[in-house]
Amino acid sequence: MDGVTVVTAVLNEGENIGNFMRSLDSVGDVQELVIVDDGSTDSTLETINSFKGHYSLKLIRRDRKMGTVSAQIAGARQASSEFVVVMDADMQHDPSIIKILDEEIRKGYDIVIASRMVDGGASNRPPVRGIISRGANFLAHLFIPQTRGVRDIMSGYFIARREIVADLRDLKDSYKILLYIFASRRGLRYTEIPYKFQPRSGGESKVVSGLDFLLRYLAELMHYVRVEFNVEG
Repeated sequence: MDGVTVVTAVLNEGENIGNFMRSLDSVGDVQELVIVDDGSTDSTLETINSFKGHYSLKLIRRDRKMGTVSAQIAGARQASSEFVVVMDADMQHDPSIIKILDEEIRKGYDIVIASRMVDGGASNRPPVRGIISRGANFLAHLFIPQTRGVRDIMSGYFIARREIVADLRDLKDSYKILLYIFASRRGLRYTEIPYKFQPRSGGESKVVSGLDFLLRYLAELMHYVRVEFNVEG
């Protein structure tokens, strides 16, 4: 398979999933889509099952929410391509840059990150969300040395060699897989390309905000710190 596999985790994305799958249909580099559903109760599954596109489609159904990281690892393990694009299905990640991600990783990188923080990148979101994201980046850089060269370690949009994601141990109730990857591995060859993060086109955000987000993020970050200190080589 010469193209890439897109891996996305979904939960009640009935308002977005159809538009997302159609948007990928215009990206020639996409040869496969793996969707991991964490127990949707709306029209998500019906829309997925009725879609026909140029790429092959795999659907992994799970009967309960186990977290984005767990879903993304499960999806990568089912990918047929050498390279996997990890992205959200809520239309906040622009599918048109998949071609650029694909071109860049074939230069010899392990990961290419779609970044809001490099020149040309932007985030179309309320200023407070930007402050939270930058604060989370700062904490990651503080506690996990391998992340310090990454401008947007909180990005949920990237391409990687399949094994970089698929070989991770499953991890329930976690949401920042890029942090997990960098905490688990040393010597990754990576680069960042700019993209503009967009508002959701429909549905409700699953992101927890305020104090709840901070507490959850710190707990997840501390887990990755323990992973980092247990990695050899």
